[in-house]
Amino acid sequence: MTKKRRPKNQTFAEIADQVRSEVEITGTSHGPRPSPVFEGSYADDEGVMWQLRRRVGLSYSQATKLLPLADVMLFDSFPFGETRTVSVQERAALLESAEEEWEAYDLETPGSQGYEAYEFNDESGRRMLYLQHWYD
Repeated sequence: MTKKRRPKNQTFAEIADQVRSEVEITGTSHGPRPSPVFEGSYADDEGVMWQLRRRVGLSYSQATKLLPLADVMLFDSFPFGETRTVSVQERAALLESAEEEWEAYDLETPGSQGYEAYEFNDESGRRMLYLQHWYD
């Protein structure tokens, strides 16, 4: 395996641009498609653009509090699964089933899985609870 060497006069911005272009080609370092959390935004099937409210994942308690306030809830099996809208009737059960493995995903451990939640907002102020299931 050959190592990539950084040219001596390459700036940090140039390195970041190079990494960004490699991510666009391969998806992300985590899988074949970009994560809405990594991207900072999500465009749904209706063309609504959702912006990540903060990059820090919600605690299980915070996600539980947001659940009844959220206008939309998405579940994403990442990196290789589908993103789907969760019906109002199944939201609480889905979140409850994720509690045991909350934030348990470890990139270094083969077969690891876990859940993270994030809040997104659209320009009209609606809130989306985004539940991401990480797995290998």
